[in-house]
Amino acid sequence: MIAALVAVSVASQASAQIPITGCGEFASNGILTADLDCSAASGASIHVASGGTVDLDGFTITGGAGAGIDCEARCTIVGGGGTVTGDGQSVGVYSEKGAMEISDLSIIGRSTGIVGIRANITATNVFVGGAERDGIRIQRGKLALVDSTVSANGLSGIMGSDRARVRINGSVIDGNAAVGVSQAHTLSSTDSSFTNNLLGGIHGLKVTLTNVIATGNGLGVPICEGGATNCADLSATKLVAGSTPTCDTSHRLDRDLNGTGETLGVCALD
Repeated sequence: MIAALVAVSVASQASAQIPITGCGEFASNGILTADLDCSAASGASIHVASGGTVDLDGFTITGGAGAGIDCEARCTIVGGGGTVTGDGQSVGVYSEKGAMEISDLSIIGRSTGIVGIRANITATNVFVGGAERDGIRIQRGKLALVDSTVSANGLSGIMGSDRARVRINGSVIDGNAAVGVSQAHTLSSTDSSFTNNLLGGIHGLKVTLTNVIATGNGLGVPICEGGATNCADLSATKLVAGSTPTCDTSHRLDRDLNGTGETLGVCALD
């Protein structure tokens, strides 16, 4: 009897999903039933209402001059293996406040992959790559990145500002054209790697690292040859006791995230 009731409940929830068929629609519980090409649209491809959910169900949104998905405060984005893409006119996914959960989604191209302002973002099994600027930008908010990859973006993989707090677990931050993670107020990372980022691996005020690899960062570019403070595998004001990074180079920063001329004394070449 209980199993039957659960099956009815699940079916009822699925039937409540409203198909999204056009650009600029507002979704409370929406689902794509085909690829959505909004490359000619002037606004967001999809608006998700506060407390709402959008399910890409494996399909692709191609955005235009507006965000691919605009989250109106609290929202949930279920990719189902789907993709948000488009040229560099605007961002992939945008939220200005509240909590946003993103799962099983690829965000490719765009000016910036994910932007959160005063938002608490949880991204699980997400790929963010090929953005013209930063892969993810967090301002006055929090980011939890789990089992995800941020790679080959035109500036930093993850850029924080205004006391941004970042937690990265089981993820790869690789091959970004600036810093892997830059200007984080606090950064806590476990079982993750930060490799081959052109201007540095990790850059933050208070950093906690457990089973983290940070290597191959800040190599082979002229600006780094002058000793720029980003140009190391690990740059931090405070590395929390007990941190266990595997790294080659480090810089100790002051509270304004400027270099002090010292190392942290934890990397192989310090």
